Amino acid sequence: MKKVNSRMVAKAAGVSQATVSRVLREDPHVSADTRACVLEHARRLGYDLCGRDARRVALLLPPPERPLSSFWNAVLVGVCGNFAARGWHVELFFADHLESLDERLLDGAVDFSSSETLADIWSSRFHIPLVRTQNGSRRQNNISAALLDCASMMFRVVSLFRDYGHREIFYLTTTSEAEERANPTRRLAGFYHACDSCKIPHPERHCVFLPPDASDASLEHAIERILRDGATALYCAEETLALRLDTILDRMGLQIPKDLSRIDPEVPNVSAFLRPPRTTVQPDETAAVLRIANLLAQMLATGKAPPNVLLPIKLVVRNSVAAPPQNV
Repeated sequence: MKKVNSRMVAKAAGVSQATVSRVLREDPHVSADTRACVLEHARRLGYDLCGRDARRVALLLPPPERPLSSFWNAVLVGVCGNFAARGWHVELFFADHLESLDERLLDGAVDFSSSETLADIWSSRFHIPLVRTQNGSRRQNNISAALLDCASMMFRVVSLFRDYGHREIFYLTTTSEAEERANPTRRLAGFYHACDSCKIPHPERHCVFLPPDASDASLEHAIERILRDGATALYCAEETLALRLDTILDRMGLQIPKDLSRIDPEVPNVSAFLRPPRTTVQPDETAAVLRIANLLAQMLATGKAPPNVLLPIKLVVRNSVAAPPQNV
């Protein structure tokens, strides 16, 4: 196959070869429309836009009303630092305003949003490597994903509860059941599989799906219901929900782990200082930064999208899990 050159890009875009060169040099006198047109045709033709001294990558953020968790915020900062150490330039964009990228000369991107439509838009519009962190790649040619290994994490959570003698293990989340089932990290599927492996029947009956804006009254009602159903152990899926739950349990006069054992997401500089200190699940921030950055670097070097990679999650054992109450 003949290598794509700037003359071919100029012909496809209907401009001169000199104009293509000016766009690639980021000449400020080139109009926004011309710039966007040249870059669109260059990407479609597979023209190498990376032949500059430093790569330029975009980090795609979720909308302000859906902020990143403390872990993903830390990973975002870490990825920026990793790219800077490589001499790469980093630009930030909101994922729901991809039109902002049309005029930018970019080599690749990392998506920190949970947009369900972004992958299809990206494949048809940008033709440069993308690493997703909240959604899968669907095996598109220029997209790979680095996803939390929630299936393995849930097996460790359920196994720890089971080792202490718990069989009535419940799963609490403010994510809808449909979203949980569609989540590529397989957190809910991991819970079901772990319960099956530990011979705990009907795990689907032990899941509580609350709306994101659930009131304290709704949360208290949910706890009352699972306790009536015999709950002795609880995995709380979101860090904000876990912190709210502390107030609810205290108001209900319930003690951890005497009345209810718990495992929560790690909240940095908080979980270890709660009473009692929480046993938590903690994604490995350092490993996540390296795997995400290396995945994009591999895609830029090879021009291919490798299989998705998994980001490890460790179980931090403290003092919030104990044997079930004797009266259960």
